[in-house]
Parts: sequence; structure tokens; C-alpha cells
Amino acid sequence: AEKSRTQYNQSQWTQEEHKRFVEALARYQQLGSRRDPVTGKVAALVGTRTPLQVRTHAQKYFMKLSTG
Repeated sequence: AEKSRTQYNQSQWTQEEHKRFVEALARYQQLGSRRDPVTGKVAALVGTRTPLQVRTHAQKYFMKLSTG
């Protein structure tokens, strides 16, 4: 029997995913540290992205914020 596993989105972030991402950041950002990053918690709240995808999206998101 095959194990069922969560399907992760491989394409661009949808508006709904991004909305959940921003909400999760607001909720968890102050809890994160180098030793305990919050990408797993944010990914769990988004539900359709892996922690690696969340980290990459966060890097692009913060870069866009800093450039205005």
C-alpha cells in the first residue's frame, strides 16, 4: 500500500497562500531565531508549502519590502 502524503504546491504562490503566509509571519516572527526558525510553523499554517518554500518566499518578500 502506498503512503498518502500532503501535496505541496510547486507553482507561484496564490493570493490565499500569501495571505496565510503574512498572517503566520505576524504571529510567529518574533518567536524565531537562528537556532529555532519559524519556517516550519509558517509552512504548517500555510498548509500547501514546505519550510524551504516558505524560507525562499520570505526572502523575496522582505527584499521587496526593503526596496519599496
